[in-house]
Amino acid sequence: MSYAPYPSSLPGVYPHYPSQIVLTPTYRCSAAHVICAWVGAVFTLGYLLPWAIGASRNRSNCLAIALVNVFLGWTGLGWFAALVLACLPNPQPVLLVNTPVAALPGPSEQTLPLPSGPTGYDRPRSTR
Repeated sequence: MSYAPYPSSLPGVYPHYPSQIVLTPTYRCSAAHVICAWVGAVFTLGYLLPWAIGASRNRSNCLAIALVNVFLGWTGLGWFAALVLACLPNPQPVLLVNTPVAALPGPSEQTLPLPSGPTGYDRPRSTR
C-alpha cells in the first residue's frame, strides 16, 4: 500500500514549495555587550581586545572568545588564539533550493537475472 505524504493536485507530484529559502545566522550582540567589551579592552590596555573585536563583529562564539581570552590570554598563545577566533570570517547564509519532485516509479516489470558462476551467490559445492 502506498501513502502520499502530502496531498497534491497532480498525481505523483508533491505540492510546490517556495523555490528558495535563505537561512541567515540569527546571533546578534547587544550594544551593551559591545560597549562593555571595548571599555574592558581600554581599561586592560588591550588584554581584552580579542573579545571586543569578536563582540563588534557579532561572532556567534563571542562567549568562547571571551573565556579563552580571560583564562588563557596571559600565556600569549591564548591571547593570539582568541584574536584568531575573533577575526575568522562570519558564517555565510545558507541557501536552500526546493523544487517539486515527481514520485518515485514503482517496481519495474522486467527483472534482471541473478548472476551465475562462482560469484558468491551460489551454494557452496561439495568437493568429492
